[in-house]
Amino acid sequence: MKFGHKFADIIEATHPSVSDQFLCYKTLKKCLKNIPEEVVKVAGPGGAGGSVARRDLAPGETSTLPPASVRLTQLTDEQRAFIKTLNNELQKFNTFFINSEEDFVMKEMRLEGEYAAVVDPQTGERARGVLPERHRRVLRAFADFHGELVLMEHWVSLNYTALVKILKKHDKRSSSLSLRSPFLVSVLQQPFYSTEVLSGLIVKVERMFRQLSVMTTAGEAGELTGAALEPAAAVAAGGGGGGG
Repeated sequence: MKFGHKFADIIEATHPSVSDQFLCYKTLKKCLKNIPEEVVKVAGPGGAGGSVARRDLAPGETSTLPPASVRLTQLTDEQRAFIKTLNNELQKFNTFFINSEEDFVMKEMRLEGEYAAVVDPQTGERARGVLPERHRRVLRAFADFHGELVLMEHWVSLNYTALVKILKKHDKRSSSLSLRSPFLVSVLQQPFYSTEVLSGLIVKVERMFRQLSVMTTAGEAGELTGAALEPAAAVAAGGGGGGG
């Protein structure tokens, strides 16, 4: 199955609160189709020239593409529309990620307070007076929260993969403007790709979840762990794929 189809299936299976935050891959593909496929003039070793559709140049061949300084000032309306859509998508990613990260930090603080009330800091066992029902409720909350964090981690990975795919398609179609390298360099500096806080939260939540798990029965812990990991595993399974 092509990447575009897998990506669409993942979005459709995602909760509506998140599904709108994925890359608008289909919209960007439509923008690409509006960009006329360019022709590259290729001069062979003997000087003979011709016009062929863009391809990798063979040894000894030279491309007659205009210099980079000229290319940037000669964007077509279709290219500008594609770039504008890409920039809007990056802004969408950043806004969603920053807001989600703030919510995650606040939620982790609340759950840490619940954890402190359930676990005896001296023994690491269930605190005196804590009923099993409350213990299970806190354990469930940690399992759900861990699932949210892992899903966000996969959201970042999937959107980055989608960006790589669509930029590759652009550069294959447009010989006069290469976007892949500069855009991906920019992406590495974007807030949505800076996952240090998110990764730290995952490690911290996993540690507290494991401690809560050893304080309950193996059956209860296994059931909750499976419930937390199931949605993340489903997303991870659909992350690969070929072109499209």
